[in-house]
Amino acid sequence: MPIYDEPSSRDLITKILGYQKITSMPNSMTVISDILPILLALTHEGKMGGCVNACNKGWINHESILKIHAEKTGTHHEYILEPLLEQNQRLAAKRSNNVLSTDKLEQWLKIISFETRKMYNVPPELPELSTSIEKICTQRALKHVTSEPSDARSLLVTGGCGFIGSNFINYWLKNRPADNIINVDRLDACANPKNIEYANSPNYKLVVADINNKDLMLYLMIQYNITHVVHFAGKQKGNLPYLWLVSVHFLVQTHVDTSFGNSITFTESNIFGTHNILEASRVYGKLHKFVYTSTDEVYEESQVGDCHERLVLNPTNPYAATKAAAEFLVKSYGESFKLPYCITRITNVYGPYQYIEKVIPTFVTAILRGEKMTIHGDGKQARNYIYVDDTVKALELILLKGKPKMIYNIGTKNVLTVLEIADILLSIIKPDTRIDDAITYVKGRDFTDCRYYSVATDALDLLGWTEQISFNEGIRKTIECVLTLKDVEEDIATYKPDRVICAIGRTHGIDIPTIDYLEEPGKWRENLHHNLMAP
Repeated sequence: MPIYDEPSSRDLITKILGYQKITSMPNSMTVISDILPILLALTHEGKMGGCVNACNKGWINHESILKIHAEKTGTHHEYILEPLLEQNQRLAAKRSNNVLSTDKLEQWLKIISFETRKMYNVPPELPELSTSIEKICTQRALKHVTSEPSDARSLLVTGGCGFIGSNFINYWLKNRPADNIINVDRLDACANPKNIEYANSPNYKLVVADINNKDLMLYLMIQYNITHVVHFAGKQKGNLPYLWLVSVHFLVQTHVDTSFGNSITFTESNIFGTHNILEASRVYGKLHKFVYTSTDEVYEESQVGDCHERLVLNPTNPYAATKAAAEFLVKSYGESFKLPYCITRITNVYGPYQYIEKVIPTFVTAILRGEKMTIHGDGKQARNYIYVDDTVKALELILLKGKPKMIYNIGTKNVLTVLEIADILLSIIKPDTRIDDAITYVKGRDFTDCRYYSVATDALDLLGWTEQISFNEGIRKTIECVLTLKDVEEDIATYKPDRVICAIGRTHGIDIPTIDYLEEPGKWRENLHHNLMAP
C-alpha cells in the first residue's frame, strides 16, 4: 500500500478519502519518500540479495489514517466502518498483507555505508509509519492553506549550495514563497549548505546526492511533481577548499586551471551529469521548462565586438568544451523529445557566497590579510563582470517568460582588467596603499585567453531585463559581505593590530589612538564598514 507525499490516484490516503466503507484492520504500508532512498542505496552497494518487505516500521489501519488526516487538515470524511465479521472473513481469506516484519530491512539498513547514506539521503533508522503519515498530512494542510495549486511551481535546482545556485534559491524563496524548491547538491568543496538563508522554509528541501544518479533524479521529479528544472550543477572551475563565502544547471564543474590538470572530471559532471538530468526529464515528461546555465567561454576569444547567441561556438579550454557539449545535448533533447528548454550563457559573476579561487574574493582576502595580490602575466586580461543579483533576476525572467528553445546571454558592458580590479579593491579597503606595493607578478598562464567576447543581451532585454547594480555598488556590497562572515572575522582578528590598521587605514581623532580603538571587540568591523560606506 503506497503512500506518496502528494495526493495522486495511486496514493492510499487519496484512495481511502473516497471510500464510503473502510476497515479497522492493521496493515503495513510503504511511504515512498521514506523507503525508496533506502532501496536505491541498497541497490547501489549491491551487498544484499533476496526478498525483503519494503515498508515502514509499524502498522496502521484505515480509520486511524482518516482520524490523523482530519486532525491535521481540519477536514472530516463521512464513512461507515466495516462490520467486524466481514473484516474477520477477509483476514481468514488471507487476501491482505496485514502486518509485515521489517526486521530484515532494518538489519540491511544498518550496514549501508556512510558515503552511500549521504548520497541518497538515507534516514539513520527505518521511519515509523504513523509518524510519517502525520508529517505528510501536515504538509498537505500547509500547502492547501498557503498556496493555490494552479499557480505554485515546484523547482528542481541542481547545485543549489554553490555560488549562483544559492543566491538563486535565496531570492526565489524570499520573493515567491508559494513555490517549492528541491535542491540537489553533492556538497563538494565549493558548496556550502549554510549559503541557504531560508533553509528552514517548509517549501525547501536539500537532497545530498549526485546528479549522475538518473533513477534518483527521476524519483525526485515524480515525488515532488517538478514543474521546472534549473540546472546549475556540475564540475566547477578550480574546486578549492571552501575558504571564502561570497559564483539554471548550477552543479556544473568550473575552472580553467583545473580543466587542464584533470579535465576528465569536467566530462563526468558537465556532460554525463547533464545527460542524466535530461534523460530523467524525458522519462518524466511533465516539465514546463528546463533551464541550463552555460558560460560565455563557449565563444571564441576576441579583442573587439559583441557576441550574439547564434555565433558558432569555439571553446578554447577543456572546461568550456564540456559546457558547449552539454549545450548540444540540451538542444538535442529539445528537438528529439520536445523538451522545453532555455540555455543561458553567463559572463563572469561576482557577489556574496563566491568561493575563494575567483579573482575578486582572492584579492579581497589577500588585502584583508595584509598580503600581496598575485597577478598572472601583465594583468591586462580583460573580462566582463556582472553582480549576482542581476544574474539571478535574469534567470527569473528566463524561467518565467523565456521562449522555449531560446539561448539568452546574461552579461554586462562593464569590462575590467585584472589590474583594474586590484586597484579598485585596494582603493576601497586600503586607500592609503600604493598599488605597486600591494601586488606581485608571476608567470602568466600559457592557456589564458586575453579577452572573451562582450556578450549582447538583446534577447534578454526583450523580456524586460536591465542591469541595475553598477560595478562600484556591487563590489562594495561584496566586500561588506565579508564583515558578516564569522570565519573571516576570526581569521583577521588573529593578526597583530598594525596589520589590521593597514587594512583599514582610518584614524579616530587626536585623543583616540587607533591601536586602542581597534583592540575593542568588533571595532575592526565597524571601521571597515564606515570606510566602505564613505562618500
